[in-house]
Formats: sequence, C-alpha cells, structure tokens
Amino acid sequence: MNVEPFAGRSAERAHLRDLAAEVTSTGVGRFVLVAGEAGAGKTRLCAEVARELADDRMASAWSRCWDGGGVPPLWPWPDLVGELARQHGTSPPLLSSNAVPDRFGLFRHVVDQLRAVVVDRPAVALLDDLHAANDDAVLLTRFIVRSLHRFPLLVVATWRTDRTPGAASPASLEALARDATVINLRPFGEHEIAAYLRLLRDRDPTVEEVTELLAATGGNPLYLVELVRRPSLDERERAAGLQNVLQRRVRDLSARRRQVLSAAAVLGAGARVEEVAEVTGCAPSDILELVGDDLSGVAIVSGRFRFSHDLIREAFVAELSAAERQELHAAATDAIHGTNSDQAVRRARHAVEVASVSRDHRATAIAACAACAGTLTRDLAFEQAAEWAGRGWSLAVGTSPPAIEAELLLDQARSVLACGRLTEARHLYDRAVTPALLADDPRLLALAALGLGGVWVEEQRDELSRRRLLSLCRQAMAVLGPDDRVLRARLEVRLAAEDAYDLVPDSDVRGAVDEVRQLGDHGATAEALSLYHHTLLAPAHAHLRLDVAGELLDEAARVDGTIYSLFGLCWRTVDLYLLGDQRAERSFEELRERSTALGSRSIGYIAAVIDVMRTFRGGELDRAEAMAGEALTLGQAIGDADAFGYYGGHVLGIRWAQGRLQEMHQTVTEVMASATLRRRDRIYPALLAYTCALRGDHTAARLHVDGVLADGVEPVIQSSIGAATMVILIETAAAIGDGVLAGELGGHLAPYAHLPVVPSLAVMCMGPGERALGTAHAAAGRLDEAVACLRAALRANRKLQNRPFDAIIRAQLAAVLAQRGADGDHGEAALLYAAAIAAGADMGLTARVSAWESELAMVGGVRRSIVAVPGRLERLDGAWRIEIDGRSATIDHSVGMGHLAELVARPDTDLAAADLSAAATGEPTIPLSRGAPALDPQAVADYQRRLGELDRELDVADLLGDAARAQRAVDERGALLDCLRRDTGLDGRARRLSDDTERCRMRVSKAIRRAIARLQEADAVLGRALETRIRTGHVCRYVTDPGQPIAWTVRAGDTTARR
Repeated sequence: MNVEPFAGRSAERAHLRDLAAEVTSTGVGRFVLVAGEAGAGKTRLCAEVARELADDRMASAWSRCWDGGGVPPLWPWPDLVGELARQHGTSPPLLSSNAVPDRFGLFRHVVDQLRAVVVDRPAVALLDDLHAANDDAVLLTRFIVRSLHRFPLLVVATWRTDRTPGAASPASLEALARDATVINLRPFGEHEIAAYLRLLRDRDPTVEEVTELLAATGGNPLYLVELVRRPSLDERERAAGLQNVLQRRVRDLSARRRQVLSAAAVLGAGARVEEVAEVTGCAPSDILELVGDDLSGVAIVSGRFRFSHDLIREAFVAELSAAERQELHAAATDAIHGTNSDQAVRRARHAVEVASVSRDHRATAIAACAACAGTLTRDLAFEQAAEWAGRGWSLAVGTSPPAIEAELLLDQARSVLACGRLTEARHLYDRAVTPALLADDPRLLALAALGLGGVWVEEQRDELSRRRLLSLCRQAMAVLGPDDRVLRARLEVRLAAEDAYDLVPDSDVRGAVDEVRQLGDHGATAEALSLYHHTLLAPAHAHLRLDVAGELLDEAARVDGTIYSLFGLCWRTVDLYLLGDQRAERSFEELRERSTALGSRSIGYIAAVIDVMRTFRGGELDRAEAMAGEALTLGQAIGDADAFGYYGGHVLGIRWAQGRLQEMHQTVTEVMASATLRRRDRIYPALLAYTCALRGDHTAARLHVDGVLADGVEPVIQSSIGAATMVILIETAAAIGDGVLAGELGGHLAPYAHLPVVPSLAVMCMGPGERALGTAHAAAGRLDEAVACLRAALRANRKLQNRPFDAIIRAQLAAVLAQRGADGDHGEAALLYAAAIAAGADMGLTARVSAWESELAMVGGVRRSIVAVPGRLERLDGAWRIEIDGRSATIDHSVGMGHLAELVARPDTDLAAADLSAAATGEPTIPLSRGAPALDPQAVADYQRRLGELDRELDVADLLGDAARAQRAVDERGALLDCLRRDTGLDGRARRLSDDTERCRMRVSKAIRRAIARLQEADAVLGRALETRIRTGHVCRYVTDPGQPIAWTVRAGDTTARR
C-alpha cells in the first residue's frame, strides 16, 4: 500500500538488517520491539526492511493486533503462521485446541508449526500494534520468543508508546518486553524531513519549507506525509492535528466509497468482504473496485480489509454519527454467522455495542456473550472467555432471570480460575451464590459452592466463612436430584477433604474419591484426586502421594482445557521434594516452564515459593530472603490464603540457619494472631516455644510446648507441617534441657527420619530427618546413637545438597563427638568445626560461626592449628594450570588469569587495579585525580564486613592462643584500614578518581570475573576456591582463608613465587 518514498531511519534499518543477518547465519531467532508514537513510521520501517530481506530470500508475514476485542484467540499468530506456511508451499495449519489437551500443548503445536515452515528458509514475522494484543496472544508470543533458539525466525513487533495497552495485563506485557531488543523511533528532525522532500520532489527543499513542516508536525512522519500530500489545507487545518487531517481525507472521498470503508472500519479486526457487502448492500465486486487504489489507506488482502494504520481506521469511525455507528453494529450482528471463535467474538462485540437500544437487543447481546465465552473456553482462550462472560453478566444483572446471571458468573469464575487469579475467582463464585439461590436451581448452587471452596483444601480460614461454605455444600446436596450424581459426588469429596484436613475422625476421603472414579467423569475425578492429594501431605503418606499425583495427571490428560494437568505436575513436583528424590529438580523446571507459558499465576506462585527453598539450599540466604519477599507480593496479589504463612516459613527458616531465630520472637507472636493462619496450625506455637527457650525463658517455653501437645503427639505429626513441627519441638526440648521429652519426641519422629524435613508445599528444607533424631538422642544422653544419626544425616544431605544444613550438621556432630570424648573424637571434632566455620562464613552464618569458633576453642582443651594444603598456579604455552590439594584444571590464557597470578603470588596485599592493568598492557600507571569514587558503596561495605570478620578472628585467635593467626589478622586489618584512610576523606566519604582509573577498575574486575567463570566451567570446586578469596575494585587483593589455607606456588613465565 505504501507509495510514498522512504526516508530516514537508516540506523534503525541497518540494525534490523544486522539482526536478520544474524538469524540467517546462526539459525537462532531474535525478538525486536520497534517502539514509537502513533505515526512514527513503525509499520513502514518494518515493511521496508521486510521488502529488502525478501531480496535476500527471507520470507515474511505481516499481521496486526486490534483494540477493543473482536479478534479470535491467539491473534495474530494464526494469520502469521498461515501466511508463512503458504510461502513455504504447505497448507496453512489449523491452530486450534481440538488436537491438544491443554494450552501448553497448543502453544507447543504453534511453535512446531513455525519451526516447520522456517527451518529451511529463515523468515521475519511482523506483529503490528502489539500493545493492543489480548493476554492469550501475549502469552503465546512470549512462549514463541522463549523458543526462538530452535529456529531462524526474526519476530518484529511494533509498540505505540502514546497509548495505554489494551486487553493484556501490564505484567504479561512487561515480562514480554524484557525478552526484546528495543528500537525506539524518535520524531524526524530537519535532516530527515529534507531527505523525504528531496526524494518526493527530486529537488532540494528550502530551509523555510523544512522549518515550517517541522513546526507543524513535530517531526511525526505520518503527519508529515499527510500535509505534503494535501497542500491545499489552510493554516488552521494544518495546525488542527493529525487525527483531524486524516478525517479530512475521509471527508474528501466519494459518498459510496466512504460508506463501504466506514462499514469496514466499524466491523474492525479484518472485516471480510462478504460481511461488508451484506451490511452495506453493495456487491462484493463493486467493493473490490472501490478499494482499488491507495488514496484511502485501505486495501483488501486475502478477502479481508486491511487499514494501513489504525489511525486511519479510527478516522473513518470518527466521521460517523453515533446513530450511524449503532446501525452498522446492529447490521454486523446479523451479518456475522458461524460458531467458530473468530465469528463468535466479532458477533458478540457488535451485539454489545447496541445492547442499550432495546430489551431484545440486550437479550441478543447477553446470549452472544455467553456463546462467545463458551467457544473461547473450548479453545483454551481463558482470558478472553472471562472478559466476555463478564460483559454478559454486566448486561444481565438486574434485567435478566437470576439463572442467567448465575450461569454467566460461573462461566466467568471458571475462566478466571484457569488464569490463576484465585481471589477474583472466589469473589465471582461467592457472587454467584445469591442468584443461584434466587433461581432455586440446585445445580447452580452446587457449582457456586464447589467453586467457593477454591482449588486447595481449607481456603476459607475464618470460622464464619468456613461454616458458610460447608453449609452451602450440604444445602446443595440436600436438594440435588437423582440425575446429578457427579455434582453430588464432587460435593461429598469436598466435604470429606475439608474434614480430613481438619483431622475430623472417620472422614473418608478415599471412599468419596472412589465414588467419583466409578462415575467415569474424568474432569470430576481429576478435581477429586487433587483435593485428596492435599489431605495426604503428612509424612505417613509419603509414597501414596506420588501414585495419586500420577493418576491425577492421567485423568487430567483426558479432559480438554482443564487446569488439573498443571495441578498434577505441581503435586508431583512437591511429592518428589518431600521424598528427597533427585528427579524433583527436573520436575520443577517443567512446572516453572508450563506455569510461565500458560500465565497460571496460582501455580506460578507455588513455583516461586519452591524456588526460595531451592535458593536457600544452595546457600544464597540473602538472595533467598529477597525472593521470599517477591513471592509474598505475588501470593498476596493472586489471593493465596497461605501467602503470609509461606513467607513466615521462608524467613524463619533462614533466621534459624543463621542462628538468629530468637530475633523473630515478636514476629512469631504476631503471626499467631493472623486471620489466615490455619486454625489447627501447631508450627507457630512450637516456634514460639523455641524462641522463648532461646531467649532463656524456659518456663514460657515449656508452657507453649504443653499447649502444642495438649491432644498428644499424633495430631501434631499427621499434618503437612507435622515433621517440621516435631523438629522444632525436639530443638525446644533440647534447649530447655528436657532429655526425656526430646527422647520421646524423637521416638515418634523415628519412622519418618529417612525423609527430608520439607514442610507443606516444599516451602523450606530443614535438612534430613536424621539430624533432628540425632538432636533428640544427644539431648537424652544417648551419644553413640546421636553420632550414628548425625553421620547418616551428613550422608543423606549430600543428596539434598542443602549447604546451610551441611555446615549445621557438621558442627552439631562435632559438638556431640567433643562431648563423648572417645579415642579420635576430639581430632575429628576439630576438623568438623573447621569445615563448618569455613562454610558458614562463606554463607554469612555469622552468629553460628561465632559460636562454633568458641566451641572449637574448647575442644579437648587443646589449641589446634590447621595445616595449609598445597596449591599451584602455572603458566604453560597459551594456558594456565591450576592445582589445589591434588585437584587440577587447565584453561586458556587470558588477561584475567594474569591478574589472578599477580594477586595469588602476593597474598593479603592490596594491588591497585591501575597497577594490574599497567602490568598487563605495559602502559604507565594512571595517576589519581578528580573523577569517580575510589571506593564505591559496595566496596566500602565489603571492607567493613571484612574488618568485622577480622575482629572476630582476633578474638578466636586469642582464645586459642594462636599468635601466628592473630598476627595475620592484625596485619590484614592494618592494611585494610590504610586503604580506607587513603581512599576516603576526613568526613568518611570516598575520594574520587579519574575516569581512566574507573575504567581500569571495570576492565580489571571484568577480566578477573571472566577468568574465574572459565575456571568454574572447567572445575567448579577450584573456581569456587578462588572466587571466595579474591576481592576486586580499585584495589584488589587475594585474602587468605585461615580456616582453609592454601600454600601457593605461582609460576608465571620465568618467575616463581611461593607463599
């Protein structure tokens, strides 16, 4: 459609061509966002690049997203895939849910189709106006973008920066934008305007012409084109704005042509020629003649109308009166036939526009919305289905029978729930209760009650809400007819599951699930199995759970569009973590991939909760705590009833590992008063007892323990957090010196001690169960049994890879060995303490490390020193060989390895980054002058942290009477203080360096980090050993670890250094 010359955008065009060349040469796709205001030339730029790429035999396809609804699911991808398939010479694939069970399968099907049509010929897919896309299209786009490493497709999307995004949620659009290379289009300047006029007129424009056009258009290319094409516009019209100029263009068309194009504009979203013909009474052949040139900015492609810019379509609509628009919408409602999602959505959109005309029009609109929601649900477009059901309900409320209101609310709630918006779904189900009761319809009441129960067990936490839910379920069961067997069975499962979770005697969930199984309804069976699984989280059901999750996955696979396939995967992942099964990691990655791809925020939240636990196990406690806060925000946003409790579990677990749990006494007290705390939750009362014991208040601790055990031990352990609660009670008994109680509790935990202590939905990992059993034995005075359990715990923890608890178990075993005092115990205890101290210091377990160092000083009353292990760093031909204590690796030479050799050869010595850079390049050292800070805030914090560690090191050295160790700490402390004095002023603020010095810091730091990263790829242990000892910044240093010293021999070229 573009007949205008193309001017400007040379840099942006070259960037896109470079990206296309990269896609072609590597076979790996890319995603680009071209952003700018309306009329900035985004579409024209992309079209021009696509035309140029066609000369390089690169296929291309174009399609547009549309504002205001009225588009089929996943649009515009069906259009794009179809066009690429046609260019590939294959039949356009059918992108529907008929061949796949869920949206993840549908998304994979789309990716497979794309890969098939571009694998032999790279292609570019142009998505115009991505800001107007629906959520399902954004989710699919993100899924495709995340798969571009598999095939050569350049995805280029345009984005209007001057318009609020359409139907898609800001969160999904933001997540998509993070994966993009962004090209921002700025307004034209004088140079670009002059170039355009020169191409158009084949002569140089005057300065006055360029200046006038720049002032009138603000550099907007589309506005520029319109003014140049219409020189007859007077000054007032030229200054009226782009939209007014476009409307003037519309008014200049013939009446017949304006009628046809205005009808197409109102029909929107790729209106078909035959539909416009029926609405206007114009023959299709006449329509093709009317749209025969480009003067209107409209063309017909594959039987559908295509506007060159959405502003032009809006100009046609704006020229119509309200009555004319209403008449066209009414005619379109009658003209659009068929039941597929495309037709259902477009018909519903037009019907809604005229719903206010009469009662009949409103009834038609309500029916169209309901039909549209149903079609979209079948096509797995849950976001759009929820939107249309909601529109239908807003029209029906107060004007339609209660049954219709209830049906629409239930449809909306089901779709919202499928999107993972739990709070919103619960509110909708709750709202549906009233019209269901008014309609006196048992089926509607049953569906509302089942939905109100939520996707988990015991989502209703306060007593009144819970009683209301159970009452509604029983009320619905009482009035259901004999033909409603499936609904009745579903209600029985819900009631039995709520009772079982509340430890009500004689609750028979398994029997209720068996009844559902016998009915042969796969969807109901999947729902029942998910609720049943939730009641099996106690340790006694460890292996049964996995079978139930497997059956749930099988049942869910037989039902199109159900969310329970994702729930089955979630339960399976949790089960594997609760078993300590190493397959859990792979299952977790699949869970995270699927929940992200499908936009399921409820399961995505559970994945975020589990990821905190995984990060904690890796020893990154500060990062885990930050992630816990992010997970809490997400959980509260979606309305997960356990969000606050899970956050408490995260933070309390981290504080426990840090040895700072007593600081949380007030927090635990406040959590116990929370309305969302489970009514029979015993872990927080147990935690309150433990924090009292740690604070020295043994009387209060014992009172709280007695309260937790008021009904005996069995109700405590038979819950999803039972094992964790038992561990806390054992720790409390040990802290208050009650060996009898600790031994008794250990006996109850013993049958499950082979399992890791992972409460609830894998919220935290508190190490192997054997560790707690060892604590119980030690408190009871059974030291041999304690040693055996703790040794078993160390072995079990290797599989869990829980770094904090590895250090804790080592120190705990050391303490028991020191207490037992058998032959060799003291020597082994000292080594265990040393390992725990080194690992704990690396993870920031400051409080525990301080205590362990004091305990180490008292082992056997003997002062002990640690022998350094040999290390060697040697330059070979074009490579470096690194060896520590017999473990070695070889990596290629790099500047960073040269820096490392300099630092290792001079341990505990500050070397300026500028000096290191000069040594590597042969350039003179850069003098200090005014510029960037010599020490950035992070460097100052690192120095202060290290000074604190050295103060503690001096205390330990004094306790041990180790003069050499104390002297090393004094020397390093003095050097650090000298650096701080040199690089900070009298007021403590950092002095400033020249920009060249700052560049040296960045260059040296990056070189060292790259070298360490390459070493870690070759050997993770060796890489970690250097990473933990190297400090970078304007001043760099190799820091000796007194707990694990290395005696280095460094050979770099012809020189050898030893330390």
